[in-house]
Amino acid sequence: EEMNISCPKCKDVEMIWGNDWDNDDDMDSKYLIWSQYSCPKCETIVNVYWSEEDGEGKGSTEKE
Repeated sequence: EEMNISCPKCKDVEMIWGNDWDNDDDMDSKYLIWSQYSCPKCETIVNVYWSEEDGEGKGSTEKE
């Protein structure tokens, strides 16, 4: 299932999905999957961590 995310900085720009990663030893074990999205306009990156318990995503934003 594809998730549409708008850039938190540009507001009206749809972010591009980059990749999904399975949880490994570097991440908190309560998250199953880590998804990464990037803005084609300002290059902001949003990471979404998917919870094992409820399938809800928890996002973080960073600018590279």
